[in-house]
Amino acid sequence: MSLQDPVSPTASAPPELLRLHEYWRGRCAQADVPDRGDIDPVDMAFCLPHLAVIELEPDPFRPRYRLVGSRLVDLFGRELTGCYVDEVYRGSVRKEALAAYRQTAEGRQPLYSRRTLHGLFRSYSYDRLMLPLRRGGDRIEQILLGLYPTDRQLVTAEQWRVEEDVRNFTTL
Repeated sequence: MSLQDPVSPTASAPPELLRLHEYWRGRCAQADVPDRGDIDPVDMAFCLPHLAVIELEPDPFRPRYRLVGSRLVDLFGRELTGCYVDEVYRGSVRKEALAAYRQTAEGRQPLYSRRTLHGLFRSYSYDRLMLPLRRGGDRIEQILLGLYPTDRQLVTAEQWRVEEDVRNFTTL
């Protein structure tokens, strides 16, 4: 699965992600990428529950959830803080997520996408914005992730997990 070129959110993106992107751009100062120290969570209160901070271990490349907002915890159905991305996802979702984190870090640019997960009975779409961050130096060490389901009624894991359980059961 190939990823698109790094892009900024489009007009069809959730307004919160558009605002987050503008906030990130405003913090770039003299650099191409803002420093984590220039990002203030208070300024992002409008979307904080939908954000995660991902730390990037460089060798081998391994993204790890450092902080995860409450809405994302509800949506995933468990606390992800401290978990590695490759431990949370499997199959093609894992491959795509790792490639997106790598592309954001290496490209030093935002990456916005609308993704769709196809379940047994239904598909679920979400908007995702990945924003690279430095920490004192020049290397990208963190990614600020904003994630919103396109169906705003989808707020808990129980709403989609039944499908996952059925799918797991039918593969036995």
